[in-house]
Amino acid sequence: MGIREQLIGTYRLYDWKIVDGDKLLDATLGPMEGCHGLLIYTEDGYMSVWLSKKERPEFASRAIDGGTEEEKLQAYDSFHGYAGKYVVNEEEGTVTHYPLIAAFPNVIDKALTKKLVFHEDTVKLLDTNIKFEGPNAGRHSYVMWQKIVKEDRS
Repeated sequence: MGIREQLIGTYRLYDWKIVDGDKLLDATLGPMEGCHGLLIYTEDGYMSVWLSKKERPEFASRAIDGGTEEEKLQAYDSFHGYAGKYVVNEEEGTVTHYPLIAAFPNVIDKALTKKLVFHEDTVKLLDTNIKFEGPNAGRHSYVMWQKIVKEDRS
């Protein structure tokens, strides 16, 4: 079975870390225990990834266009994601995402290549595209996903 065939499916967030030399740090949304996410790869070449804090306060207003500036900022800071197309490079063991929509607009229409590491029912996406600046320069991250089987869709 090729990499593309292994990749197709739905995954739940399993682990997410920032790598700083030999140290593993919590990702941008905080400790892994407080985060969740979904990753989907379809047979026809589309993908979607969404990461969020588990505890996100609701807006005081129920209106879809409601929310104070503070509530909107807090909602943006507690949620990352994008969706678009993907291409697998079987020889290099990579997947490249091409976001069409994204919470962070700087990644739209950019090639985001991730090295894939499969182990049993998980896949680790090693990311060297996301840039860290200042004292965080040189860091990179990984996100590990666990495939959801039909009987386990909850």
